[in-house]
Amino acid sequence: MVLTEKVHDLSPRPGYSEEDLQRRRRYLYERSVALLVIADGDDESLARRVDSAERLLSPRWDQFEELWMFDDSGDDARRADLVERYPGFRHIGVAPTRGRSGAIGAAWSWLAENSDARFVFQLGPDATLDRRVYVDVMARILRANEHLAQVALPDSPSDDIERWPKDRYTTVFGAMNAYSGVDGVAWMEHDMWTRDPCLYRTDILEYGWPNTDVDPEGEFTRIIRRDGTRQVTGDKIRFAYLIHGIQISPTSPLASVPN
Repeated sequence: MVLTEKVHDLSPRPGYSEEDLQRRRRYLYERSVALLVIADGDDESLARRVDSAERLLSPRWDQFEELWMFDDSGDDARRADLVERYPGFRHIGVAPTRGRSGAIGAAWSWLAENSDARFVFQLGPDATLDRRVYVDVMARILRANEHLAQVALPDSPSDDIERWPKDRYTTVFGAMNAYSGVDGVAWMEHDMWTRDPCLYRTDILEYGWPNTDVDPEGEFTRIIRRDGTRQVTGDKIRFAYLIHGIQISPTSPLASVPN
């Protein structure tokens, strides 16, 4: 399957004013999502991740505004191979290999300059999806909760957070509080950024990812809570995990979270 990005027709229409077009552009922007896949040199793992994303991400891949694949191998032959195998992506990357944190940081820098989407869904190494992921629902949660910097999935997507030992909540993520919509979509709010598969606003990219392999999530959490986001001050920032991994009804209108 050759994947392509979603294309919107924003040409003038009969009876539409400039104000109407601006509202339409704003509406589409607030719902636009870029997909970022980090290629780590393990081609078998990458193939599994891309296959799982193609099968299980919702909306379909042709509904994402941008498809990015980051490879920092610096190997021209490998880049050509990735372009051939995954032709629907925009292939980006710089050499030399920077390690996992370095790759994320370089990918963030690139997207900060070049992405026009409102949100990024990031699928890093070792993240193979095993249940349907409703990215549009995750985006609604972020739009309705400005204090949330991120909505994430457990590292093993079918790992239901509510079954974790209680001390795993508090020692790793701090105090966690449960919230849910009336239709059963639920999430846990906590105190730490995670590299697990997640959705975040593109303005998060401006902070840059810490160039360290020693607790990079903790370091980024300290940075963002020190500086705050465009939406809220740092003391109000929290992060979210979907409670049931990615088990969300495809028929759910998520009535409690505005479209």
